[in-house]
Amino acid sequence: MNNHSMITVETLESRTLYSATPSPTITADLEAVQVAEAQRFNDKAEGAQTLLADHLQLLQDQSTKGSQLAPLLLQLQSDTTAEHVAILADNESALATRIADRTIITNDLTQIFSDLGNPSAEAADHAKLLTDQDKLKSDIAANNITLDNTKSTYKTILLSDHLAITNARIGDDPAIDADKTKILTDQLAIKNTLLADQEAVVSAQLKLAQDRLAAL
Repeated sequence: MNNHSMITVETLESRTLYSATPSPTITADLEAVQVAEAQRFNDKAEGAQTLLADHLQLLQDQSTKGSQLAPLLLQLQSDTTAEHVAILADNESALATRIADRTIITNDLTQIFSDLGNPSAEAADHAKLLTDQDKLKSDIAANNITLDNTKSTYKTILLSDHLAITNARIGDDPAIDADKTKILTDQLAIKNTLLADQEAVVSAQLKLAQDRLAAL
């Protein structure tokens, strides 16, 4: 092998060695890319963890508020049931009274037919019939008043129950408001952090590409 051939081989070996071993600059660039990507990964994971904790706290505070509503909802259910029971009792009482009154009136009519031809007995029977018919009308009116009073009483009670529930639901809750504010604040901070991380990764990758190009 002549000298020219030896020089050529040595040059090729030198280039091969150079191409297989990155320069310190390229190595530093690769490390910078890795560091930037690792930082982005870590920030993304930490951000997700932060938001998870935020939402958990919000759920806990909402659960606390919900537990405050539970007794009010239970009271509404209890009062509604009591109203139905009271109205049913009024209707049953009114029905029993009407049945008793109509039974008496039916007996009065039977007695009138039995006393036909007896003027004095007939007069007494008709007088009793009128009295018993008046009693039926009076009892019906009294039962209607009782039913109306029951409905009016429970209307006031149920309205108060609904108002208490509404006030509890729309009332300010500092804990929940703070939780929601923190979620929005953390979301914005995480978004800005990841945006900065992405810019760092792109910047590191760009420098690596530039240094590789310069090394050719």
